[in-house]
Amino acid sequence: MRLHIISKLAYSWTGWPRDRAVPELLPTEILQSLKQQWKSDGLLLVDSRWSAKRSQMTVLSTPSIRPVDITRLVKGRLVHSLRKNGYRNCFRRKVSLRSLGDNSTETVRKYVATQLDRSDLADTRYISQLKALKYSNGNISLNHPQVVTHGRYWINLHIVLVVAGRYRIRGRNLLNQIYQTTIDWGVETLNHAKIPAFSPAIESFSIMPDHVHIVIRAPIDRNPQFLLETLWQASNTAAGFLLYSDEVYVGTFSEYSIGAISKVVW
Repeated sequence: MRLHIISKLAYSWTGWPRDRAVPELLPTEILQSLKQQWKSDGLLLVDSRWSAKRSQMTVLSTPSIRPVDITRLVKGRLVHSLRKNGYRNCFRRKVSLRSLGDNSTETVRKYVATQLDRSDLADTRYISQLKALKYSNGNISLNHPQVVTHGRYWINLHIVLVVAGRYRIRGRNLLNQIYQTTIDWGVETLNHAKIPAFSPAIESFSIMPDHVHIVIRAPIDRNPQFLLETLWQASNTAAGFLLYSDEVYVGTFSEYSIGAISKVVW
């Protein structure tokens, strides 16, 4: 079954020019050309900040693009365009890529952690069962970057899976199975590194009566679509029936909201 992915994925790329290697202002014709090229790649430029000391490009992305490929596409096309206009050896090797969203990290974490507290269900025993299955990984700090040789990546995702038909999840065994399957998916798919505080991992998740919220530090070499497909498939396979609807949600966020970068409207 093909998933219908509802996504809000925004990233801010930053590069550092070499001394006197780029123009003081990026010519309009170059920027317009780049916008069309990135659009063909699946990236929509929504904001740019340019100076001889630092360049920032904020883009919206489709779920099929990996963070490492966003870095490659933004920098590669930018360097190529500048080279065609006589600017060579333009940028230093270091780059950064930061996910952005409508809400900040603290807002997302608080929302996921407290949604059960706001539930109006009368069955207090059921709510207690769900609260007992809330997961939080104290070793993960979402505001710390993943570090590679010449880059820093802040890639955080908020995933929501909805129960097919919006039926209420019933039964302790099924609830425990959802919990364990989500944990196993995090271990098998997010590629934990040797330093837990800086590795891709599940930061937290909460099982609601008819949906699940999952907050992760995402790997830079796997796209959101792959992560959703593997989690959805693993969960439905473990349940033995169509547990989750084929309509799923994924959004980016970080300690800075997209409002701090641009006034873009989703």
